[in-house]
Amino acid sequence: MTLRRINSTMHATAFGAAALMASQVAGKATRDAFFLSQFSVTALPLMVIAASLLSIGAGMLTAHLLTRGFAKRLLPYAFIGGASLLLIEWGVSTWSPALAALLIYLQMTVLGSVLISGFWSMLDDQCDARSARKQFGKIVAASTFGGVVGGLLAGQVGARMGVGAMLPILACLHLVCAFITSSRDAREKGAKSRPRISLKRQTGASLTVLRSAPYVRNLALLLVLSTMGAGLLDYVFKLRVSAAYPDGNELVRFFALFYTAISVGTFLLQFILSRATVEKLGIAGAVSSLPLSLAVGSVGSLIIPGLPAAAAMRSGEAMVRSSMFKSGYEMFYAAIPRRERHATKAILDIGVERLGDLLGAVLLGLIAWAVSPDSTVLMLVCAATLGVIGFLISRRLRLGYVQALENSLMSRSLSVIQLSDWPVLGGSVLRTILDLAGGQTPSPTSMTASVSIKPAQSRLIDPIVQRVQELRSSDADVVRSALRTPLDLTLVPSVVDLLAWDEVSEDAIDTLKGMGSRITGQLVDALLDPDQEFAVRRRIPRVLGEFDSQRATDGLIEGLWDARFEVRFHSGRALEQLRNRSPQLAISRETIMKVVQRELQVSPEVSRNYRVIDGTHQQPEGSLRMDHVFRLLSLIHAREPLQIAHRALMSGDDHLRQTSLEYLENILPFPVWQRILPLFEKGPAVAIPA
Repeated sequence: MTLRRINSTMHATAFGAAALMASQVAGKATRDAFFLSQFSVTALPLMVIAASLLSIGAGMLTAHLLTRGFAKRLLPYAFIGGASLLLIEWGVSTWSPALAALLIYLQMTVLGSVLISGFWSMLDDQCDARSARKQFGKIVAASTFGGVVGGLLAGQVGARMGVGAMLPILACLHLVCAFITSSRDAREKGAKSRPRISLKRQTGASLTVLRSAPYVRNLALLLVLSTMGAGLLDYVFKLRVSAAYPDGNELVRFFALFYTAISVGTFLLQFILSRATVEKLGIAGAVSSLPLSLAVGSVGSLIIPGLPAAAAMRSGEAMVRSSMFKSGYEMFYAAIPRRERHATKAILDIGVERLGDLLGAVLLGLIAWAVSPDSTVLMLVCAATLGVIGFLISRRLRLGYVQALENSLMSRSLSVIQLSDWPVLGGSVLRTILDLAGGQTPSPTSMTASVSIKPAQSRLIDPIVQRVQELRSSDADVVRSALRTPLDLTLVPSVVDLLAWDEVSEDAIDTLKGMGSRITGQLVDALLDPDQEFAVRRRIPRVLGEFDSQRATDGLIEGLWDARFEVRFHSGRALEQLRNRSPQLAISRETIMKVVQRELQVSPEVSRNYRVIDGTHQQPEGSLRMDHVFRLLSLIHAREPLQIAHRALMSGDDHLRQTSLEYLENILPFPVWQRILPLFEKGPAVAIPA
């Protein structure tokens, strides 16, 4: 039943996206045809400036409403209001076409951006980052199909009945969107809601986030530059269109055909290239396609003059913007924590994009004033330059995406997963440090080892020999007494042998720690000696973990290759302790990745039987291998988000689990990711104890 409800919701959402895009494409064709039939193309920059200023204010207001949870509830009413305005403009067009052209241009530019941003924000709130990757491509495809329908409508109706006849049709499409968004909101209220998350208020101010978050700032800068360049390219295109088609009906037919072609091309790009682009190049690669297409389109328009080339280059940029770029851009937002997303999305979708239009129009005005309104060469050179700069900025976005996933994990984790309820090793740095600092208490099932000791034959005067005899005594109290006295370094092998005796092993560990890092070499030799007793090798890492030296670190890394899992496990714990205390110690990323791949190659039947004899906690069956793997990964990646991701994968919160999977896919090498994914994709690998 849950699956049926999800499918029904996604189908309704896809239909709503199609209706929304149909209204936008038909509305743009109507807007441009109406405006250019009433005014000269040279008036376009001034109109863009006015619409941009209003859009920036609308973006600020929308962001304010989003952060307070009002926008989603007001979205259906915004569609109804848009339908009402279109009907009013239809009436105005009968007696003042010029005034109607101005009103339609402002509405389609300002309110159209608000409606699109609000619709996608509603989807972002209901999808995690990984689900967004799977579902947004289908929704974008549905929206592009709607764009095809909208373009065909504008072409047929506008050419046969006039431009004004499109306005009531656009109003009907707005009413369809209002019905779908209102029914979806009601459906979400009836469904079981996810746990409420209390986020920090520091992201409450939109402009504060833009100033303080490099990731959002880079995305905003990319949008500004790309939109500025697109405005220059669009002006050159419309300059050539207005010269070729002076009649209003011809204009609406041309723009309808143009936007229909864009919708068809977008639809094909979405199916053929968008998914492959995201899979092969990542989300940042998909986003970088926009400035790249702008640069290529501008250079192409320079090389090949005339309307056909300008139309092809302008449509290419528009198709990429609505397909590959749109898919990647919306996925970026699914990774951002909800409050931060609410504080910034409307600002970027509406305010920042319209700021790009504003700056592009100002640049157009400067070129027209300083050179000539027909100086298309200079305009295209500026557009190409902006595209190249935007492409360079887009290359920084992948790191920002990973950081956003980390923030999303950490912002949700504490309210979803109670860390104190499940004592899995590696999940809490604090617990690990406390355990290692306080020492381990042997479990009742610990293996015992008897040490064969020969009684002393005679009293020797040499104090070293006497101390050796005491350390080899069969009386545990005598051995403990000897361990509490200062010992010469030549006695290290005798103390190491005592690690195999459970009754005095803790005292021997404390004694070896007290001897300091001077004994590191002897301990490493014993750790790596395959003939040394297993009990000795599994306890040596607890001593080496106290020595902040590169030699101890290198020895523990070698211990990760031991044939026995417990030796590898304790070596990993000791390395984690060293890394937490001394981050400057060198740990080879390549070596750790090879160790991780080796661990993941162990069959589930074998790993399910892993046990830690000296452990102080009981772990769920089968969890030790992944606990060890995630601890190793935390040595070479950001520790806290990775540990939260581990806990999230073992939790029952699907949203958090999917966000964790998306995060891991972006930071792990493909061979490692390929082996981890099947363990968690369908649910937790092991059950979490109550």
